Amino acid sequence: RVAGRELVRVPAGEFEATKLEVNQAWTSRAPNNAYPSGARTLTIWYSPQTKRAVKFSSRGSAGAHFETDFDLEAYKLN
Repeated sequence: RVAGRELVRVPAGEFEATKLEVNQAWTSRAPNNAYPSGARTLTIWYSPQTKRAVKFSSRGSAGAHFETDFDLEAYKLN
């Protein structure tokens, strides 16, 4: 879903970005629950100025406990 527009500051600079949220959920079908069920929210900030995503955030929930963040360090528009 489109969650709106935000001004995002990352090491590559400050950008006006569209914030997108993707919610995922999965259920284990492995024998003996070898792989746990879980869910996560992936948030992406896309900047038309750079023509790419400038920031990613992934947060696990419902049994999938993890956090991952990526920020754009630098870019060169050709």
